[in-house]
Amino acid sequence: MSSKTPKLKKDDKFLHTEQEVIPELFKNNPTPVELTSAEEINEILKDIRGKGSAGIDQFTNKVLKQLPTCYHTFIANLINASISQSYIPESWKLAVVTMIPKSMKDHTDVQNYRPVSLLNTLSKVMERVIQKRLYNWLCQAKILSEYQSGFRRFRQTRGQILRLLQE
Repeated sequence: MSSKTPKLKKDDKFLHTEQEVIPELFKNNPTPVELTSAEEINEILKDIRGKGSAGIDQFTNKVLKQLPTCYHTFIANLINASISQSYIPESWKLAVVTMIPKSMKDHTDVQNYRPVSLLNTLSKVMERVIQKRLYNWLCQAKILSEYQSGFRRFRQTRGQILRLLQE
C-alpha cells in the first residue's frame, strides 16, 4: 500500500486555486480586516483566561490583563501595524511545546502525555481580533450552514439533537 498523497489534477472537481477563490471572496470588501481599537483590546483582555503558562515571550495572560489601560492603545497600534502590513512578527509564530501528563495514567509511559503549545501572548490577542472579524464576515456572507453549531455563539448541541429527532 502506497503512503503517497495522490496528486490533484487541474480538472479535479473540487480543486480551486487561490487565484480563483480569494478574489471572488473579497470582491465586495477590498479591505477584509478592519483595524482594532484600544477599547476592543480592553474587551479581549477581559475575556481572555487569566491563568496559564508563559510562551516564548515569557508573558502570561495575567500580565497583559493587569496592564494599565493606557497600554491597550500601544497593543492596538502594534496589531494594526501587523494587519496593515500583512506581517506577523517571527516571534509570534513560535511556540514552546511542553508535555502534559494525562490524568490518572501511568506517567512512566510516554503515550500518557499530550503536547501543549504555549503561544506568544500578543499573538493570542491578535488571533482574537482576526477571529472576531472572520466570524462576523462568515455570518454576514452566509457562508456558515444554518446547521453549523460548533464554535458559534448562542448555539447548543441540544438544538442539533432536536433537529435530528424531528427529521
